[in-house]
Amino acid sequence: MPSSKFLVIAFAAVLLTGSLSAQSTIWDESIQGDLPANLGPIYAGSNLVAGVVGLGASGDALVDKDVVKFTIPSGFFLKNFVVTAVTSKALAFSLDTVTPTATNSLAFHIFQSYNFDLLLLAQPYGSQPAGNYQFSVTTALNDISARNYNLDLVVASVPEPASIWLFASALPVACLVYRRIFPPPVPSPAR
Repeated sequence: MPSSKFLVIAFAAVLLTGSLSAQSTIWDESIQGDLPANLGPIYAGSNLVAGVVGLGASGDALVDKDVVKFTIPSGFFLKNFVVTAVTSKALAFSLDTVTPTATNSLAFHIFQSYNFDLLLLAQPYGSQPAGNYQFSVTTALNDISARNYNLDLVVASVPEPASIWLFASALPVACLVYRRIFPPPVPSPAR
C-alpha cells in the first residue's frame, strides 16, 4: 500500500499539471519556408514563431515583410506576445486586431533588444480576448541584410467559474485529510 505522503504528493502533482502549458513551434521560416498569410487558430501554451525579414540589396526594395494573421479561439485569450530574440540593430513589430471591416492597431514598437512583451504597450493594456489578430515585422532601419526574430505567442484558457469553485471547495477537504494523515505532534507533559 502506498504511503500517505506519496498520495498527498501525487494529488499535488495532478493539480499542478493542469496549470502547466505546453510549448510548440508553430512555424520556423528556416525549416518550413516563408510564413503563411494565416497561421489559423492558436491554442493554449507557448507557441513559437521564428522568422526572417530584410530589405533588398539596393536598400530600396522590400524583400521580406512578414504580415501574418492568427486566431485565438473562444475559451482562450492571448496572455503574452513576447519578442524572444532579435538579431538586428532594430526591427519594427506591430500587433493589430482584425475585424471584417477594419484593422485596429493594438501596439507598435521598435526593438533593439529582446524578451519584451508587446502586450505591455497594447491599448487596452495587457492580455487580449479571443478574436482575430495580425502581427507584422519589418526592418526599421535601412538595412540590406536579412534579420532573424523569434516570437512567443502565449495563449491560456479562460478559467471556468465552476472549476474555480470546485477547486476552492476541495481545498479545505484536502487540508482536513492531510491533517488526519499527518496529525501535529502531541507535546509531552513536563516532568
